[in-house]
Amino acid sequence: MEQSLTTLRKGTLAGLLGLGLLQALSFVALLLKARLLTQAQFGTLALATSLVLFFSVLASGLSSTLLRYGSVHGAPAVVGLYRRSVVGLAGLAGLLALSAPFVSSLYHLPEMTSLLRILSLGGFCSGILLLHSGLLRSRMQVVSDYTIQALQQTVFLLLLLALPLFGDRLQAFAWFYSVSMLLGAVLSTFILRRVLSGLGVLDDSSAPKPSGMYGFAATQSLTQLLGRFQGDFILFVLAMSLAPSQLALYRVALVVGLLPGLFLQALNNIFAPLAGQLVASRDLSTLRSLHAKASAVLFCCWASLFVCFLLWGRQLLGIFGDDYRIAYLPLLIIAASEAVDLGVGPSGYVVLMMGRASLLLLNTVVLLALLIWLTLALAPTLGVLGGAIAYAVSNVLTNLLRLAEALWLYRHPPQEHIVPASLASPESRPGV
Repeated sequence: MEQSLTTLRKGTLAGLLGLGLLQALSFVALLLKARLLTQAQFGTLALATSLVLFFSVLASGLSSTLLRYGSVHGAPAVVGLYRRSVVGLAGLAGLLALSAPFVSSLYHLPEMTSLLRILSLGGFCSGILLLHSGLLRSRMQVVSDYTIQALQQTVFLLLLLALPLFGDRLQAFAWFYSVSMLLGAVLSTFILRRVLSGLGVLDDSSAPKPSGMYGFAATQSLTQLLGRFQGDFILFVLAMSLAPSQLALYRVALVVGLLPGLFLQALNNIFAPLAGQLVASRDLSTLRSLHAKASAVLFCCWASLFVCFLLWGRQLLGIFGDDYRIAYLPLLIIAASEAVDLGVGPSGYVVLMMGRASLLLLNTVVLLALLIWLTLALAPTLGVLGGAIAYAVSNVLTNLLRLAEALWLYRHPPQEHIVPASLASPESRPGV
């Protein structure tokens, strides 16, 4: 128990430092976009990038599968899935590029066609980064993972500084994003080969494949896809009835309101592989204790940030421009919903690492239906405020269901027999 707690503390600290740096870089990039683009351009760009990420988010499900089975069974067991995932992502990027004119016509934004075609390259490369992230985190290589992401974000930020030199700033942004993602994908491939060279992960696919891995990957990818749709459906509906400038308000309120989630993300990066090892060794009492302690600390972190939003939320939004101050109430609503997100802790990863991705898919489908109804009912009349309410309700119920599923699994653990390669030898468990 004490060793697991020490690993969790060290990994969370490394994750928090890494995510803090990434969040700072992302925040500066968001600020530059708000300052260098008009609200209409910002809104168009937000819609285009959401559509790109909607396609590439399938990689999140694949990354989670690489993380789960890589940490439980060992990295060589997931080589085949990794290779097929790369081919699948390339196909999705091509599909997005071909469908760009049709998608643009739906929103009567012809300028978005070229944006989507350029961003499809960035979407593919971001998917590669996610796959590599899953492999690295399965070996608890949190520092290597965040080093890659920080370098990619730094390159992107440096390129953004040159945005005023270009006449068509939207296309320039799309190229900057795609080029930085391409460099990040190349760098991550190099680091991954160095970190995992002793295991021969990228060259040897002869290791036995865990049963059910591909079914798990399909279920988790569908869950992530629906989850992303759940997050961006509000934006798509707002785009049908509101001006692009209103989309910019919603996007800024959402990004700022979700800042408390930084603490949960930092924890999850080390909690997930640690949970996989504890599940494999049947030490669920330690896992539950770590889960409870982490949830209590995370809720305190949320409370401190929410007080800051209450006191200085308008000033924070004003950094992006005076017009963004009116998003104060949507910001508070979204941030308040994060109380449940952090309060239930890493419940979703408990369910995931126990191999029950189907439960996550079930509650995602149910809550997506609720979100669609709420968004269609509230967004056309209340605009950005209605979108914030719909998101908050969906966020709260999603996390309550995850907690209920995790508690049920503690009482009824999976009976899968696992002999994890990650526990078989000390050298296969690199430190944080």
